[in-house]
Amino acid sequence: MESLNHSANDLADFDEIPDQLDFRTQIVLDMMKKNDVKLNELNAVVGRGGLLPYVHAGGYLVMRR
Repeated sequence: MESLNHSANDLADFDEIPDQLDFRTQIVLDMMKKNDVKLNELNAVVGRGGLLPYVHAGGYLVMRR
């Protein structure tokens, strides 16, 4: 298991949380490549919220852009 953490320094250049999307996406894709995990082999991905508004518990379909 591997965790990804970002320091305040890593995020200092971003004005808003949505501005971090490409940065965070690339870090996850790099970690997957390092661990030989192929995106099309994933059946589910679990994440824990942060500064998002409250959402009901359960499963959500998320479409990759």
